[in-house]
Amino acid sequence: MSEIIKKEIEVIRKDVKKLAGHSDEYIFPLVCYKYIYNEGHFDYKDYKAIVTEGTKDGGIDLIAVKEDASDQIYLLLMQSKYVSALANQQDIVDIFSKIDQTYKDFENSHTAAYNQKLKRRVKDAMAEV
Repeated sequence: MSEIIKKEIEVIRKDVKKLAGHSDEYIFPLVCYKYIYNEGHFDYKDYKAIVTEGTKDGGIDLIAVKEDASDQIYLLLMQSKYVSALANQQDIVDIFSKIDQTYKDFENSHTAAYNQKLKRRVKDAMAEV
């Protein structure tokens, strides 16, 4: 990782005390969210609102709802993987397919296999869009 990214990871780790013991790879998607979707802001409130990562998360690490300049509302489903190399292109397809299937499961109320944190975040996010 670049020094700039490592610095930003440390900023989030300092600002969100709960992240003190987490790896750089765990915090990296939060840096991405901070600068790509949240206008350079990220604090504990953001962390609690968007993070879903854990076992039975359906491949979704972060969920957020954002509105663009034209008032279009977007549901953001983010997944982060830190790998030195991919075995093949199918690995990427599999990651997106898992997220897609999770979304379809929630649309069809087939949610028994997913953790409570994910269920709560998806329900709240879908209510906003």
